[in-house]
Amino acid sequence: MAKKADAQAMEQEERDAEGLELNFIEERIEKLMGKPFYYSREQAQELVQTERGKVAKTINESKWNIAPETREMIEKIVPDMTAKILGR
Repeated sequence: MAKKADAQAMEQEERDAEGLELNFIEERIEKLMGKPFYYSREQAQELVQTERGKVAKTINESKWNIAPETREMIEKIVPDMTAKILGR
């Protein structure tokens, strides 16, 4: 009986801890949705999940380089194309 009582007590402690954790998460989400952040609920949930390590998020950065000759050509062509599209 002592083992059963210990198991029940442990289970209750785990439930209580999970409840506290869920309350903290909800408070964090609500705070992120308010001043000064104004995140949407979805953004706030994603941020909290990422911070807690529940979801992995990868940021990829790309940098493009356009040769000066190509840039000059584009600068000359774009005004003409824009004018044709707008019917000028």
